[in-house]
Amino acid sequence: MSNADKISTMKSIAQERAVYAWKCAVKNKDNKEYASLVRKVPMYIKTNGLLNTLAFLYSKGEREKQVLKEITEWLTNKDFGLIDRSALKNPNSDTSLIEYLLHAEPHTVIACTAEILNLFTWLRRFVKDTNDDKKS
Repeated sequence: MSNADKISTMKSIAQERAVYAWKCAVKNKDNKEYASLVRKVPMYIKTNGLLNTLAFLYSKGEREKQVLKEITEWLTNKDFGLIDRSALKNPNSDTSLIEYLLHAEPHTVIACTAEILNLFTWLRRFVKDTNDDKKS
């Protein structure tokens, strides 16, 4: 793969990440609790790790499970995801990603952590923007 191809692929992944984050933010634009949680998740991950954060999201209410579902959808995205959806025991279960990562190689967990932090960089920006639009 040439350098130009690598740059093009990186740009595509970054663009797709932004598109997915935008869709999530717009879908939840009227939910202030969602916006608040989205702003907190990156710090939860940095402080406690990805698996602990996913377990926290699973153990709470519907807004947390919505964020967990969005994380799972992105990590198993057919074009850009780091995890093959067929590797999950039950892809529609709230616990499928957690179960997968509990048994994954450390480098997979690290890659997923970095990817989710990148996703939430966009998501936090877009949630802020969609909430700011309502104030105008």
